[in-house]
Order: sequence, then C-alpha cells, then structure tokens
Amino acid sequence: MNSSFSEDLEKAEKEYGVGSKGEYFTIQEGDNNIRILSKAIPLAQHFLGKNVKPAVCFGADKGCPHHGEKNSPPGLKFATWIYDHKAKTISLAKLPYTVMKAIAAFEKNDEYKFSELPMPYNVNIKAIKAGTKEVEYNVIPARQNTPVPPAILEEYKKKTDINELIEKFKTKEAENAGAVIQTEPSSNEDEINPADIPF
Repeated sequence: MNSSFSEDLEKAEKEYGVGSKGEYFTIQEGDNNIRILSKAIPLAQHFLGKNVKPAVCFGADKGCPHHGEKNSPPGLKFATWIYDHKAKTISLAKLPYTVMKAIAAFEKNDEYKFSELPMPYNVNIKAIKAGTKEVEYNVIPARQNTPVPPAILEEYKKKTDINELIEKFKTKEAENAGAVIQTEPSSNEDEINPADIPF
C-alpha cells in the first residue's frame, strides 16, 4: 500500500487549520508567557500508554472504545488558541485543569477580572518538572492590561473556530473507531469576532 506521510500531514494541517510552524503549544520547564485568544473548550483524552498518542474521547454514549473496566477514565484538558510570546506564533494549546482553574479565578478577582476575549493581559505559566506526572504550575497574570497587536488579531481571525476544531477532532477519532457522531451545523457562518466570545 502506498502512503505519504507528508501528504497526510499537509491534509491534516488544512483540515484542522493547524500548520507545521510549531502551532501546537507545549508547556515547557520554567516560564511560558502566553496570551489566551479564544475560549477554552474541554477536551477529554484517553492516555493509552507511554510514548503512545492519546486518543480524543468522543463519549462513551457515542461509542468511544476506550471506556470500560479495564480502561482508566479520560484526562481532561482545555483546548484554546493562544499567542506564544517565545515562539512568536499563534498556537493550539491543551491547557491542564489546574491552569484553567487559576485563569477562571482571575476572571472573578477584583484586580484581574475580565469578561472579553482575547484576555486583556498576558499570563505566565511557570512549570516545575514539566513533562512529568509530578509537574507543578504557577499561573502568574501580568500586572497591566495591554492590547493584542493588530497583526496577531488578523492572523487569529484566520484560525478555525475552537468549537469547530474540537468537533473535528472528535469526529475524526469517531470515524477511526467506526462510530458516527451527529453534529449540528453552525448557525453563524460569519467570521467570529474574538471580542464577542464569552470565556
């Protein structure tokens, strides 16, 4: 059987709106300065073992094959578009629950509260023992609000809507497992203004 990894990769990049220029964000040891651009969508993943890519959970009720007595429950992360200041690129991030819990607390804090996206300030996710089960995160908000540069906002507008992107991940995983997910078509086909998206 003929196969081309480069063609498959190119097809996946187009289908999911993610390119090969480091557009997946991974929390590194130390400082990770980012700006959250989109709302965060829960993304459950089944961890299938060391050095095995996790499987996106599309729901036990929809036929996800990774549920049952012999399988551990899926882990929960939150998918969001971010601007990575170190890489100087917009990336898809899968942020851990503890990081999202800290960001949700800022939303209600008198000094750091916000209600619109992109977030009005940067956050630094300081990681200790990144890439291990013992990882610790300290989420530090910037002391002042700063506007997102227009060039970054323009680039962000070209990205696939985060809700649509996660649905594509789930649908693809379901197709690979032989299940079918019914999705409702989007009622709004216009470009989404990041300022109109609630967190």
